[in-house]
Amino acid sequence: MERIRNLSFRTTLVLYTAITAVCCVILCSVLINSAYSVRNTLYRNYYHKYFLTEQQFENYYDVNPIRITIYQEQMSSNERLAVNICDFIETWSLFIVPGIGIVVEAALFYRNKLKRPLEALKKGADRIGSNDLDFTIPYHNKDELGQLCDSFEKMRLQLLDNQRQMWAMVEERKKLNAAFAHDLRTPLTVLRGYADLLKGYIPQGRISQEKLMDTLDIMSDYIGRLERYVGTMKEAQSLDQIEPEKIYMNAGVLADKLEHAVNAMKDRRLSFIRNIKQDKILLADEAILLEVAENLVGNALRYAVQSVRVEFRVDEWGCRLIVTDDGKGFDGEDLKMAGTPYYRGENKEPDKKHYGMGLYICHVLCEKHGGFLTISNQAEGGARLEAVF
Repeated sequence: MERIRNLSFRTTLVLYTAITAVCCVILCSVLINSAYSVRNTLYRNYYHKYFLTEQQFENYYDVNPIRITIYQEQMSSNERLAVNICDFIETWSLFIVPGIGIVVEAALFYRNKLKRPLEALKKGADRIGSNDLDFTIPYHNKDELGQLCDSFEKMRLQLLDNQRQMWAMVEERKKLNAAFAHDLRTPLTVLRGYADLLKGYIPQGRISQEKLMDTLDIMSDYIGRLERYVGTMKEAQSLDQIEPEKIYMNAGVLADKLEHAVNAMKDRRLSFIRNIKQDKILLADEAILLEVAENLVGNALRYAVQSVRVEFRVDEWGCRLIVTDDGKGFDGEDLKMAGTPYYRGENKEPDKKHYGMGLYICHVLCEKHGGFLTISNQAEGGARLEAVF
C-alpha cells in the first residue's frame, strides 16, 4: 500500500485509466448482453402469433430484427417500457458508461492523490500569511505533491529561521540603542556640570587661566570620547561587534584618567584608590576601561548609603577595577540576573529611569577586552563588582 501511495502522478493516472477501461468494457458487455437477453425474452412471448418456431424466431430475429413486427398495443405498458430501456441501454451504454468511468476515475484520483496535499498546502499558506510559522506539513508521500510539500516545508523552516534571526537582530539593536542611551548619560552629565561651572565662574573672574584650560581639556576629552563612541555605535550592529582598540599606555596616566572620570561625578561618597606601579606599561583600550568604570560607579552610587570605594589595581594578571559600596548588596535573584540586559531588580530598584543595561554592558566589554566581570557581596555587607582586563 505504501508503494502504491508513493507512485508518481503519471504512473497513477495510467493505472487508474487502465482499471477504468477494463471496468467499462466489462460493464458495457454485461449491460448490452443483459438488455439483449431481456428484450429477446419479451419478443419470445409473441413469436407464436406469427406461426414461427422458437428456432425460426431466433434465427430470423438475429438476421434482421427490424423485420420482426410486434404491435406495441398488444404489449403491456411495463413490457413496452422494458423494451425501450433495453433499446436505450444497447444504444447509449457505450457512451454513458465510459463517461461515468472518467468521472469516477477523476474523483478517485483527486481524493487519493490531490485532496490531502492541496489542503495541507493551502492551510500552510494561510498560516504563513498570518505570520504563524509554528506548524508542519502532514504529507510524506514521495509523489510530485509530496516533493512539493517537502519544498514547502523547507521554505517554512527557512522563513522561521529568518524570522528568528530578524528578531535576534531587532533585540540586538534594541540592546545597542539602550546601551547607547545609557552610556551617553554620564559624559553628558559631566559636560553639563563643567559648562555650568564655567558659566558661573568666568563672568565673575573667579577662575584662573590654568584652571580654565584644565577644565576645557577635560571637556575636550569627554567630547572626543562621545565622538568615538557615536562612531563605534554607528558602525556596529550589536554590542558583540564592538572591538577594542588597544594601545600601549602608562599605568599612571590611565589611573589619572580613571580618577578624573570618578571625580567628575562629584559625589562625596566616592573615594578612589590606586594600587599600581606608576611606570607600568599596559596594552589597553582606554575608552572601554573608562566606560566600564563609569557604569560600575554609577551602579554603586544608586544603592550606596555613605561610601563607594573605587580601586584600580595592576598585577601580573592584568588590570582590575574593583568597586564596592555599603548598600544592601545583591540578593540571590540579583546575583543570577544582574549581568543580563534590562534587569532592574524591580522589587527594590530606586531609579525607575534606569535602563538595566549598565552591568550587561560591562560584562560584554570586559569579555571583549579579554577579561571578565564578577558580581558578588562583601562579607561585611554591600555589593562588590570586579572588572578584570
